[in-house]
Amino acid sequence: MSQSLADIQLAERHYDQLAADMIALLRTNGDDKGADFAQTMLDEDGSGTAVNACVIDIIDHHIDPTPVAELFKTVHTEFPGCNEDYQDFLEYMQNFVRHAADTHSFQCRIPHHLEISRGSTENRTN
Repeated sequence: MSQSLADIQLAERHYDQLAADMIALLRTNGDDKGADFAQTMLDEDGSGTAVNACVIDIIDHHIDPTPVAELFKTVHTEFPGCNEDYQDFLEYMQNFVRHAADTHSFQCRIPHHLEISRGSTENRTN
C-alpha cells in the first residue's frame, strides 16, 4: 500500500516531534548533556539518530518513558524502520513500570495496547 505525500509529510512531522519531545524529556530530567547530543544528532542527521540517542539515554538514566510512549507507538506504525529502538523502548518501559509498581514509587500502568511479550514486535490487541 503506497502512502500519499501528505501521509509521508505527517509521518515525518511525527518523527520530528518525537525527537523533540524525547529531548525535552531528557532536559526535564536533568540530562542536559544527553539532550544536547540528541539535539546535535537531530540537527545534523535527522530524527532517527536523535530518537536512537534519546532511547539510549532514557534507559541509561532510568527516566520515566511514559510521557512519550503514545507518540512513539504512532511513529513506529508510520516508520517500521525504527523497530529496534521501539522494541528496546517498550521493554524498558515495561520494566520501569513493573519496578515502580513493585517499589510503590508511583501508580502507573502501561496501556495494554502498548504491552509486548519478549521477542515480539507486535502490539497486543486485547
